[in-house]
Amino acid sequence: MSLGNNALKEVIDELDHKYDILAVLSHNMSRQIEYIKSIDVYNSEYYIMSLCHKLMEEITNYLKIRKPDFIIYAIELAAKSLSGHDCQNCSGNHAPQHADHIFKLQESYGKTSGALQKIYKAFPSSSFHNLYSDAYVVLRNQVTTIERTLIDIFFVEEIYLKPKIVSAQNNMNLPNH
Repeated sequence: MSLGNNALKEVIDELDHKYDILAVLSHNMSRQIEYIKSIDVYNSEYYIMSLCHKLMEEITNYLKIRKPDFIIYAIELAAKSLSGHDCQNCSGNHAPQHADHIFKLQESYGKTSGALQKIYKAFPSSSFHNLYSDAYVVLRNQVTTIERTLIDIFFVEEIYLKPKIVSAQNNMNLPNH
């Protein structure tokens, strides 16, 4: 993907695709957790499993913010900006709504990153010297793949999407954003 001169819509489409990939990765991790639960009846790595569940919850929340809310907002913003919409001519003050979208974006970064950090702190302390070590290694590899995907998404959101959103807001004369 060449993001240098892409329009906001193209960046949104690329992110939407990456969000779909993240959802599949999270689903695969969920299946691996269920598999481990079925073979490790002693739940020997309970802490790791609970952290992985927390990561899946954060990814679910992350995607809930992105797909139906943030992506739709960005698409509507792009359309308004292209149509020449001028917020100074609007009857209501919707500047706080615009600022809230950027705040939610940054807040979800922190929660998802925090869940990943906790997992990585716990993994080294888990030696996985049990009958199910291969299954746990697969789980750790899945977490690593999710982390790489999130880094890619964070990069595109931060470097390309946010500036394009701010530019669209500026084009619309949005006050106090």
